[in-house]
Amino acid sequence: MTFFGKKTTIHLNVLVSHLLEAHKKKGDEQLSCGLEDYELDILDTLFSRHCFNSNSSFNLKRNYKGYQRRFKKDVVEVAKELSNKGYITRKTKSDPKYYISDRERTREALRLHNHSVVLGRIRPL
Repeated sequence: MTFFGKKTTIHLNVLVSHLLEAHKKKGDEQLSCGLEDYELDILDTLFSRHCFNSNSSFNLKRNYKGYQRRFKKDVVEVAKELSNKGYITRKTKSDPKYYISDRERTREALRLHNHSVVLGRIRPL
């Protein structure tokens, strides 16, 4: 790379960290996705179980008995909120099963909130 007429070698991770710092100075509201902890918990559960299509959906109500005790929210209502925001989709059956409809947005939201997310085939250290 050439800066101000001089050849300079810059490591990629240093460049990325400088860009992130400059982005944070503009305001944190651009980095946040607007999701609460209880919504991120559901997204993390669906993402970790690889629920990315209707064949691999997950019944949140049956497996989240302790969810209402932890977050004081109804899991079906939170799933409806996430569905309205476009993160998950309900499978049309009698049992409410859900899967992630927008994988990239979900991955970015979880990554921004420091959840362990696989980025492609490489897990960051």
